[in-house]
Amino acid sequence: MTPHVPAPFLFVDVEASSLREGGFPIEVAWVTQDGACESHLVRPREEWREWSAQAASLHGLTRGMLRAHGRAAQDVARRFVQAAHARRVVSDAVAFDGAWLSMLCEAAGLVAPTLLPVQLAYAEAVAPFLDRAASRPAQARMALQVVARHEAAQEACDRVRHRALPDAWALFRTWRAIAGASVPPAPPA
Repeated sequence: MTPHVPAPFLFVDVEASSLREGGFPIEVAWVTQDGACESHLVRPREEWREWSAQAASLHGLTRGMLRAHGRAAQDVARRFVQAAHARRVVSDAVAFDGAWLSMLCEAAGLVAPTLLPVQLAYAEAVAPFLDRAASRPAQARMALQVVARHEAAQEACDRVRHRALPDAWALFRTWRAIAGASVPPAPPA
């Protein structure tokens, strides 16, 4: 009998025009388990109008930049669905990112893949290091401590925040660090 090998992870992050109702995806990025990454600005569709100056002050993107450099929503959606095929897609903001990815995929007549919390990837990464003789509660405490330590280290890193690729890379980097593997501090240029 062949042992079950779980599907690889895809670490995803989405930036949006607003956190309010009507907000739409403006940037989508993902990193595969082997460190390959993509990032795409999304050109707003005509019906996507909600814009928050507060959100823009965080991500630094403007409507003009999106119109000039963004790709059509349906093109980004198709590429994302292709990249997500046969992978477990994880996010640190499942509710928000899931809603925006659904909106993006609907624009292309596609169904967005189910998002899972990134903690699933972290739990799988830490599992080999847990003391098997310890009780389940003790293992859970140890896992939480390890994950918290690596998340704190990632937060302390000097990186651009509220841009999709650096944020997706941070999830990937934390996962790799928990697993005891090295990884470059920034995604490849």
